[in-house]
Amino acid sequence: MPSDGEPAVFPVQAAPQCILCPICFGKTYRHDKTLRRFRHSYAWHIGTLWIELEVRRQRCKNCNYTFTYDYDLGLVRSSTLAYRLQIVDHCHGRAISDVAREFGLPYTTVERWFYTYAPK
Repeated sequence: MPSDGEPAVFPVQAAPQCILCPICFGKTYRHDKTLRRFRHSYAWHIGTLWIELEVRRQRCKNCNYTFTYDYDLGLVRSSTLAYRLQIVDHCHGRAISDVAREFGLPYTTVERWFYTYAPK
Protein backbone atom coordinates (compact mmCIF):
# COMPACT_ATOMS: atom_id res chain seq x y z
CA MET A 1 0.00 0.00 0.00
CA PRO A 2 1.17 3.54 -0.64
CA SER A 3 2.22 5.71 2.26
CA ASP A 4 -0.42 8.02 3.73
CA GLY A 5 1.43 11.27 3.07
CA GLU A 6 2.54 10.46 -0.46
CA PRO A 7 0.09 8.35 -2.46
CA ALA A 8 2.60 7.45 -5.21
CA VAL A 9 5.29 6.05 -2.83
CA PHE A 10 5.08 2.36 -1.98
CA PRO A 11 7.27 1.10 0.88
CA VAL A 12 8.76 -2.31 0.03
CA GLN A 13 10.07 -4.74 2.64
CA ALA A 14 12.40 -7.42 1.26
CA ALA A 15 12.13 -10.94 2.64
CA PRO A 16 15.11 -12.18 4.68
CA GLN A 17 17.60 -13.94 2.46
CA CYS A 18 21.16 -15.17 2.27
CA ILE A 19 23.10 -12.91 -0.10
CA LEU A 20 26.16 -14.47 -1.72
CA CYS A 21 29.30 -12.65 -2.85
CA PRO A 22 29.27 -12.09 -6.66
CA ILE A 23 33.02 -12.82 -6.82
CA CYS A 24 33.67 -15.89 -4.64
CA PHE A 25 30.03 -16.91 -3.83
CA GLY A 26 30.89 -16.87 -0.13
CA LYS A 27 28.63 -15.75 2.70
CA THR A 28 28.20 -12.04 3.31
CA TYR A 29 26.95 -9.85 6.11
CA ARG A 30 25.17 -6.50 6.05
CA HIS A 31 27.78 -3.76 6.15
CA ASP A 32 25.33 -0.85 5.89
CA LYS A 33 21.80 0.00 4.75
CA THR A 34 20.15 3.11 3.39
CA LEU A 35 16.47 3.84 2.83
CA ARG A 36 16.12 5.04 -0.78
CA ARG A 37 13.38 5.77 -3.31
CA PHE A 38 13.36 4.56 -6.90
CA ARG A 39 11.08 5.28 -9.85
CA HIS A 40 9.44 1.95 -10.61
CA SER A 41 6.51 2.60 -12.92
CA TYR A 42 4.25 5.26 -14.38
CA ALA A 43 0.45 5.39 -14.13
CA TRP A 44 -1.72 7.82 -16.05
CA HIS A 45 -3.54 10.37 -13.88
CA ILE A 46 -1.18 9.56 -10.97
CA GLY A 47 2.29 10.04 -12.40
CA THR A 48 5.46 8.28 -11.41
CA LEU A 49 5.09 5.43 -8.93
CA TRP A 50 8.00 5.18 -6.52
CA ILE A 51 9.17 2.29 -4.38
CA GLU A 52 10.97 2.92 -1.12
CA LEU A 53 13.29 0.21 0.11
CA GLU A 54 16.38 -0.35 2.20
CA VAL A 55 19.36 -0.77 -0.10
CA ARG A 56 21.89 -3.02 1.55
CA ARG A 57 25.66 -2.82 1.35
CA GLN A 58 27.06 -6.29 1.85
CA ARG A 59 30.59 -7.39 2.73
CA CYS A 60 31.99 -10.82 1.96
CA LYS A 61 33.45 -12.79 4.85
CA ASN A 62 35.95 -14.57 2.58
CA CYS A 63 37.33 -11.99 0.15
CA ASN A 64 36.23 -8.81 2.01
CA TYR A 65 34.54 -7.45 -1.15
CA THR A 66 31.89 -4.79 -0.45
CA PHE A 67 28.97 -4.38 -2.87
CA THR A 68 25.45 -3.02 -3.11
CA TYR A 69 22.72 -5.63 -3.40
CA ASP A 70 19.97 -4.53 -5.81
CA TYR A 71 17.38 -7.35 -5.35
CA ASP A 72 17.56 -8.02 -9.14
CA LEU A 73 15.62 -4.80 -9.76
CA GLY A 74 18.36 -3.25 -11.87
CA LEU A 75 18.71 -0.28 -9.53
CA VAL A 76 20.64 2.58 -11.10
CA ARG A 77 20.66 5.99 -9.45
CA SER A 78 16.94 6.62 -8.84
CA SER A 79 15.18 4.19 -11.18
CA THR A 80 14.58 0.49 -11.64
CA LEU A 81 15.15 -1.43 -14.86
CA ALA A 82 11.37 -1.88 -15.26
CA TYR A 83 10.86 1.90 -15.24
CA ARG A 84 13.65 2.53 -17.74
CA LEU A 85 12.25 -0.11 -20.11
CA GLN A 86 8.77 1.39 -19.79
CA ILE A 87 10.11 4.81 -20.80
CA VAL A 88 12.01 3.28 -23.74
CA ASP A 89 8.81 1.55 -24.91
CA HIS A 90 7.09 4.95 -25.03
CA CYS A 91 9.89 6.28 -27.27
CA HIS A 92 9.15 3.98 -30.20
CA GLY A 93 7.61 6.03 -33.01
CA ARG A 94 7.88 9.28 -31.04
CA ALA A 95 10.48 11.98 -30.51
CA ILE A 96 12.68 11.44 -27.46
CA SER A 97 12.14 15.08 -26.48
CA ASP A 98 8.35 14.54 -26.38
CA VAL A 99 8.71 11.51 -24.11
CA ALA A 100 11.16 13.35 -21.84
CA ARG A 101 8.77 16.28 -21.52
CA GLU A 102 5.75 14.01 -20.93
CA PHE A 103 7.44 12.11 -18.10
CA GLY A 104 9.30 15.10 -16.63
CA LEU A 105 12.76 13.63 -17.25
CA PRO A 106 15.88 15.25 -18.70
CA TYR A 107 16.23 14.71 -22.45
CA THR A 108 19.76 13.33 -22.08
CA THR A 109 18.57 10.71 -19.58
CA VAL A 110 15.80 9.44 -21.86
CA GLU A 111 18.20 9.49 -24.82
CA ARG A 112 20.79 7.43 -22.91
CA TRP A 113 18.15 4.90 -21.83
CA PHE A 114 16.81 4.67 -25.40
CA TYR A 115 20.18 3.97 -26.98
CA THR A 116 21.06 1.51 -24.22
CA TYR A 117 17.86 -0.56 -24.19
CA ALA A 118 16.16 -0.04 -27.59
CA PRO A 119 18.56 -2.29 -29.56
CA LYS A 120 17.57 -5.22 -27.32
